[in-house]
Amino acid sequence: NLEKTVRITDALKSSGDVCPRQVINHNFDEEVDHSVWSAGEGAIVSHDDVAGTMVVTNINKPWQGPRLDFTKYALECPLIEGAKYLITLRIKVDKESFEGQMTPCGETNDWRECLKLTRKIMLSDQNDRYSSQRVNKGIVGKYGEWFTFTSTWTYEADDLVDTVMGNLFYLEYTEPGTTISIDDFVFELPSERSYPVGNDACQELVANGDAENADGAG
Repeated sequence: NLEKTVRITDALKSSGDVCPRQVINHNFDEEVDHSVWSAGEGAIVSHDDVAGTMVVTNINKPWQGPRLDFTKYALECPLIEGAKYLITLRIKVDKESFEGQMTPCGETNDWRECLKLTRKIMLSDQNDRYSSQRVNKGIVGKYGEWFTFTSTWTYEADDLVDTVMGNLFYLEYTEPGTTISIDDFVFELPSERSYPVGNDACQELVANGDAENADGAG
């Protein structure tokens, strides 16, 4: 709940750890950090310096979406057991000659046709841990239109053991023949803005939209 999040944030400040509330905030205005951003083998990651976005092209398989190697961030700012983290990003799907038409996900809501964000925690014994959250019909729209995808993630004790070798986030179920653009990727401890306005501040986080202005940023 909100009180727990505030306590965790205060604990980080008082401990002297240099960890901002926003662990990652990549807006891609100037560049794409290729040391942490990549894509499924065969896809190409580039920077659109006019739009200030990251672009993934040459997508032919459902596993060729953008990938974030989160490992160094988890080492620099150790993840807090039981804390609820918020990921927000803007996504645009383009397909030649289909601009303005509804995407398959927007029509069918079929899990095989909807993007999903997957977390992979890599362990030294190779018993890697996976979890995913899916974009659904109520979020995605038409080709060529931006939409905001927000998801919450919690790290339990088993996710933070000494045998963790790496942390990844990646988009799956990319449609062959499309181009994926990403902007404003944020990984953070949510602030008060991410909670519903009202007497009960300990309600669930507002996902896919800010509680006050629906901008999706926590």
